Amino acid sequence: MNITDISTNYVTSLLDNSISSAVVAKAKKAASEAESADKNNDEELMAACKNFEEYFIEQILKEGFKTINRDDSDMSASSKSLLSYYEDGLAKEIASSATDQGGYGLAKIMYEQLSRETYTMSEVRQRQAEEAAQAAQASEAVSTAVADEIVEET
Repeated sequence: MNITDISTNYVTSLLDNSISSAVVAKAKKAASEAESADKNNDEELMAACKNFEEYFIEQILKEGFKTINRDDSDMSASSKSLLSYYEDGLAKEIASSATDQGGYGLAKIMYEQLSRETYTMSEVRQRQAEEAAQAAQASEAVSTAVADEIVEET
């Protein structure tokens, strides 16, 4: 064996390893970036769902305040305006607190619904057909196993 062969093989091996390492590092970086982008998208979606739930609760409370019977005939226009301002602020604060403490589950349901993958009807039918075929195969396998067991017993 020649010393130049060893050094050439060694250098080739080092180059292969460094190229492989660079490719792996780039792939890991790309995967990490994609994962963080997905995580950011998920966080943004959940934040949007929580904001909607907060707004929804606030609107329900505002409409609920309108149903309160009160005699405000002797109130001035500025007093009515001030009362309306504080009721709106109270509704907003209650809605915000409720959402921060977990809300009523609307945000979670919306998030789950919106984060699902969407499929066309042909894709849905194809998935259903594949699932039915798998179920039929499993059923056939069970039937065969039961039949074999019965034959063995007799």
